[in-house]
Amino acid sequence: MRQPLVVVYKTGAYGNIAAADIVRSPADGYKLIMLSQNYFALSINTQKPPFDANDIVPIANFVEYKVGMIVRGDSPWKTFGDLLEYARKNPGKLRLSFVSRGAGPHLNAMLVFRKAGVKVIEIPYKGTSEEIAALIGGHLMRHL
Repeated sequence: MRQPLVVVYKTGAYGNIAAADIVRSPADGYKLIMLSQNYFALSINTQKPPFDANDIVPIANFVEYKVGMIVRGDSPWKTFGDLLEYARKNPGKLRLSFVSRGAGPHLNAMLVFRKAGVKVIEIPYKGTSEEIAALIGGHLMRHL
């Protein structure tokens, strides 16, 4: 039987707002949520969600998440090695953006830079659209 599907985006708190909505909803099979594995690895362990995290049970894995870093095409860095070399020679001048402090992409980038002995300026953004605009405007590099 065909069933209509309505997609509703509930952003904020790195998934906790949407997850709380699901937990509060009747368990009638009409609401689903899509969360990344990072939600279960990080968000519920670093934040205090307004529900018992055991009330959410993953049922399917259908996305492979890859992490990378991007810069403007006209930047002087063509490889990650170029970027690290610049950052080592210019401590505190590399500007790195992120949307959710403590989320997977932010922690991954900070771990890589710490292991490389590189200091960066962290710039938080409210959302990806502002972050992309800053990248296009040449104000920072961006990680995903």
